Amino acid sequence: MAGETLGRSGGYTPAQMVAEAEKHGFKASERLISDWAELGLLDVAEKSGRGRARGIVRTRSEHQLDLFLSLLRQRQHGINQVGTLANVPVFIWLNGGDSYVPVRQIVRALRTWSDRYAKAEWSNAKGAALGSIAPFIDPAATDGAKEALRLALAAAMNGDGRFDRLRVESLLRAVIDPEATGRAPGPSGANVTPEGVAALLAARFEARARARSGTISEAELRDARMLYLYSHAAYAKEQPGLAADFRSRGRFAAPALDEVASRACLDLLTAVGLNADRQVVTTNQEADGAATRPPSQ
Repeated sequence: MAGETLGRSGGYTPAQMVAEAEKHGFKASERLISDWAELGLLDVAEKSGRGRARGIVRTRSEHQLDLFLSLLRQRQHGINQVGTLANVPVFIWLNGGDSYVPVRQIVRALRTWSDRYAKAEWSNAKGAALGSIAPFIDPAATDGAKEALRLALAAAMNGDGRFDRLRVESLLRAVIDPEATGRAPGPSGANVTPEGVAALLAARFEARARARSGTISEAELRDARMLYLYSHAAYAKEQPGLAADFRSRGRFAAPALDEVASRACLDLLTAVGLNADRQVVTTNQEADGAATRPPSQ
């Protein structure tokens, strides 16, 4: 924009961001910036006065410019779906915090990801339904049992967020332990049980529904970020031993950075759900304790 001297610490106007994008060989527009801000791919602009009777100027930080260029780079590589692109700001926030991407933006990015996830075509939902649990399916599981689980999970993915935890647990048992041995696959300390997987999926689906309704607070997101960072650090420490255990059957591989980044929204919502589930359990235990405690003298 003619006459503007902003940039770096002074922020970038939409016109300046478009100009920077063009310098890097990307096609962009101010409308694209506005659309992406509404979806949470970018933050809303900061407003500041030009001076008396000179109006206001809307700018974004240098970190937001870097994010904009990263998104354009992903789009140049063929990643055009906004739901997939929502992983970019979330991954940056998970690893860099509010100084890189503000948490208010993450609320909108998660809603965008969850909306697109819920609106997935039935064929896509059905194809992806068993993805996260495929490594734990027992070779003896029947095609019928696997199809029943696939349909149940796809219906939850493609529907309104309702999740029948007990039914899914039963269906999981038919594919994880089809011969009812009572044994849980996986190495010691990382056993996979129908109850554990059902609880994880239930927490994930509940958090996704809350993301769509905008009822996840910023405080919850910050707590979930701490759980995410802790769990990833713990897994990185334990992964070599888990992968080497003969009971792993090729599971527990070290994930590539691109894979971790592509799961950012899913992993953050999983952490939100697990924290919420833990809070419910704690609250119920406290209520049970209060109910059985003798009245004070």
